[in-house]
Amino acid sequence: MKYPLKALVLTVFCLLSLNQAAQAELVTFNLQAGSNLALSGNSNVGAPVNGSFPYAPQGLNSLIAAYLGTITVDVNNSLAPTSIVFQSAVLDASVNGQWLPGNVSTGSGGGTASDADYGMAVAALGANARLRDIVFNLSAPSISISGGSFSVATQTLAYTSGQFDVYSAGLGDGANISLSNPLTSVISGLNSSASQGTYSVVGNIATITIPVTVSINYNIPGTPTVDGTNTYTGQFIGVASVPEPSSLGLLSIFGCGALARSRKRTLPR
Repeated sequence: MKYPLKALVLTVFCLLSLNQAAQAELVTFNLQAGSNLALSGNSNVGAPVNGSFPYAPQGLNSLIAAYLGTITVDVNNSLAPTSIVFQSAVLDASVNGQWLPGNVSTGSGGGTASDADYGMAVAALGANARLRDIVFNLSAPSISISGGSFSVATQTLAYTSGQFDVYSAGLGDGANISLSNPLTSVISGLNSSASQGTYSVVGNIATITIPVTVSINYNIPGTPTVDGTNTYTGQFIGVASVPEPSSLGLLSIFGCGALARSRKRTLPR
């Protein structure tokens, strides 16, 4: 039985269209309002203090920061993905106020409050601390998407920038450490949020939501020894423009349907 030329052409067309649809697509999301992380944590102080002290806020909303930036992902279909790879991100904390210490030098008394992303206090030590210039990367290997939802358990958040300033009147000393320096910070942590991320598309706008819970340890050299954990909890919300179904895609749907009908007619009865 001869296979009609028209059906052969449509077969090739369908295969090319399906191959094009299966190719990976890079999508860059821009963070939106509602992207914020709250800070909690503690400082563990060695001898002669020997205690663990939770963070308290220095002032109103000093322990929460909004984030701006981008998240770049690789999806197998930007309109209806079934897999996603988190390639990179620039997640930049916004300044949320002016916090102490402004000067961490011994005997400075903490100086004058200045711009920072987070401001913490430990009253028992007469201590103030602040985080500034905080920027995270976010990455993850291929993750399955089902019904628009995906697990965040393999996502890694890592400091690419960040400074931790602290001054304690009780100890009469202060310090500054880089959170992106492996000598003073673990630098990265896994996202341990129990919630699922989401990916949705309406028209030509894709929206991604990433719940976040990540803890990263730090170490401040000196005497007494000081170490602790910064835990960030919140979410990132991003939007991106994606191509609406193209004329080629629509033609492939009609073409493949025509192929199926054509083959049905040519089958022997």
